[in-house]
Amino acid sequence: MALASPLREVHDPATFTALVHAPPHASPLPLLLFLHGAGESGARVRALLSEGATGTPPSLLERREAPLLLSRRFVTVAPQTDHGWRPAEVHAFLDFLLAPGGAHGLAIDPKRCYVTGHSMGGGGAIAAAAWARRFAAVVPVAPAGVVAARQLLGVPIWAFHGKNDVVVPSFPTEQLVSDLRALGAKEDEARLTLYEKAPAPVGWPDYEGHASTIPAYSSPELYKWLLEQHLP
Repeated sequence: MALASPLREVHDPATFTALVHAPPHASPLPLLLFLHGAGESGARVRALLSEGATGTPPSLLERREAPLLLSRRFVTVAPQTDHGWRPAEVHAFLDFLLAPGGAHGLAIDPKRCYVTGHSMGGGGAIAAAAWARRFAAVVPVAPAGVVAARQLLGVPIWAFHGKNDVVVPSFPTEQLVSDLRALGAKEDEARLTLYEKAPAPVGWPDYEGHASTIPAYSSPELYKWLLEQHLP
């Protein structure tokens, strides 16, 4: 007999439908907001669990393969878009998630909200973190699009990218982190992990190097680092 999915759906009529994983916990928990890539766009939220999304936070949680820190210490929310990630919409959705007594039933610590994403979603995460200082950290994975470093200065970042990524080259990610350090960001506030041979997404063999999600999100060290970041 198949186990019930550990993920449930929430819907904000003004913005997105999302998959949610919330461990049983009475106190407010940190939020990990995951923004998907272009391949999971659409109006069927379970597409976030497709084969090509293997290794992302919702996929790891659905398969019960997530690091314990992710499954036990974070509320993980993965919204779906059909038109790309707009910072204003991401922040409106954050308002929905943080609203006290909301129908979603989530208890989230507003000082420990983190935004992450892959490819299109990695670029969306960077843009959302730069747009308003409400996220305590940003984790872009193979981001398709960055901002000027000065716009992001002060937001802790840990970026991941495959040096062999044939879909989104790693150079802009490397340059962003280098520029942040040149502007005064400490090494632990502007981190970069490069994979010499990141895998291709499952089912997409021609996209060599683009699934840096698989090693990045399976790392317990990422979640330890996130838990050290908080807003004043």
